[in-house]
Amino acid sequence: MAIKGVRYLGDAAQDYIDGKQYAIGSAAKTRVLWINNGMPVVSKCTLTAITSTGGAADAQQNFSLTIAFDGAPKTTNGKLTLTETDKTRIFTAAVDDTQPVTSPVEVKADAPK
Repeated sequence: MAIKGVRYLGDAAQDYIDGKQYAIGSAAKTRVLWINNGMPVVSKCTLTAITSTGGAADAQQNFSLTIAFDGAPKTTNGKLTLTETDKTRIFTAAVDDTQPVTSPVEVKADAPK
């Protein structure tokens, strides 16, 4: 999955990713959580091709990376809860595990026609 945008210094997610720019092996691995059409999707992943700056000196700085999945992403029908931490714009995420975890393909196949 390719991500591209503008670099915001001090943004917790971008600063975390920037810290992985020169990481190799297991140090470049993490977990990704995103919402796809209202469903939480989680996957182990490796962050690659990280560019945390670039462009003209008088322009907004670029930010981009590729998220390479380490295995099939998983989604759940469970309830996603985000809890704000004591740090600005940093949350912990939890998904109610009372629902079975399925792959996105299985969920789509089960969707009403």
